[in-house]
Amino acid sequence: MLIPGVQASLRLRVEGPAADDWVVVAVSVDCDRGSWSFRGPFLTVSEARGLSRWLMRVSRHGVPGMRLEFFEPVLAFELVSGSGPTVVLRVLFGHEGLPPFAKQHDEYAPSEQFRSEPIDIEATVDALRAAGDELRHEVQTLRWT
Repeated sequence: MLIPGVQASLRLRVEGPAADDWVVVAVSVDCDRGSWSFRGPFLTVSEARGLSRWLMRVSRHGVPGMRLEFFEPVLAFELVSGSGPTVVLRVLFGHEGLPPFAKQHDEYAPSEQFRSEPIDIEATVDALRAAGDELRHEVQTLRWT
C-alpha cells in the first residue's frame, strides 16, 4: 500500500507469511528529513487487516485523535486532522523502524515506545481508501505453506 503525501510518503508492502500468525512487511519512507526503509515480521495477519480497515474508516469519517498501534512497537498511525478531501496522518516509528536521524540523535528516554519525531503525511481521503483496499488485497492473497 502506498500513502502518497504532499511532503512525505509511506509504502508498506506485505511480503509474505512468517511464523505462526505473523507477516513480513517492508516499509519505506520518504520525507523532507530523509529516506529509510525496514522490513521484518512486525504485524500479525489480524493487525494487517485492522490497518486496512482503519485506513478505510479514516477515509470515510475519521475523527482527529484516532490512533492505531500494534503489538510490536515499530509503527503507529494517528489521524491529526481531517476536513474535506484531505487529511493529515501522523506516522510514528520505534525500534527497528526508527529513521537514521533518530538513531544518530536519540534524545528520548529508552523507555518511550515511539522515540522518533513522527512524520506527518497530508494525503487525500481517496489515497487512504486506495491504500486500505490495496493492503486488504495483499493480505487476502497471502499463501501459507
